[in-house]
Amino acid sequence: MNKEAKLISGVLFILISSIFISAQFITAGILSINKNNWSEGTIYTVFNSPGTILFWLGIISSVIGLVLVVLSLKAKN
Repeated sequence: MNKEAKLISGVLFILISSIFISAQFITAGILSINKNNWSEGTIYTVFNSPGTILFWLGIISSVIGLVLVVLSLKAKN
C-alpha cells in the first residue's frame, strides 16, 4: 500500500470513528424520548445500552485510522 492510500484510508477510518461516536449520542437521545420521568441520570442509563458497541467500534476505528496516518507520514519515498 502506498503512502497516499494509507493516508486516505486512515482519514476515512477516523471519519467512521466520529460517525460511530456521534451515533451513540443520537441513539441515546432517541431512546430517552419516551421516558416519563426525566432526570439528570436518564440519558446516562439509556446511553449505556446501545452505546457500548458504538463506543468500542469508534475507539477501534480511530486507533486503526491513527496508525495508518502515522505510518503514511513516516513512509519515505
